[in-house]
Amino acid sequence: MLGKDCQKDWGLSIKDTAKRPTIQITLNPAQYKVFFEKRERYAELVRERFKDRDLLKISCETLASDNSGYLQTVQTNFCIQPQSLPVNDLKKELRELKDIINNYDELYRFFVNTKWSSYFE
Repeated sequence: MLGKDCQKDWGLSIKDTAKRPTIQITLNPAQYKVFFEKRERYAELVRERFKDRDLLKISCETLASDNSGYLQTVQTNFCIQPQSLPVNDLKKELRELKDIINNYDELYRFFVNTKWSSYFE
């Protein structure tokens, strides 16, 4: 049974994009560079630790572009009989990064000609 707070109508519906919160953020380019570097070190550590195993690499871009097909690939990789799975992308952010990040142009200039520039194109 849901608690009484869970039954409240908060006035937001993820189905109605007009009612979605329009949060904007400001990112510190130098701190974000540190984040990218840490992420790369972690990915390298994972690759090293699992170098003798078969890994299925998942990228958000691939999953978003063909979620049904990719989910079947995941099921096959785990020796699960592939079946069609419903995919609900109602919570997917529809806005462009430049509409979410207040200092997008600053980030773009900071990361231009770096290996991370593709994140801001």
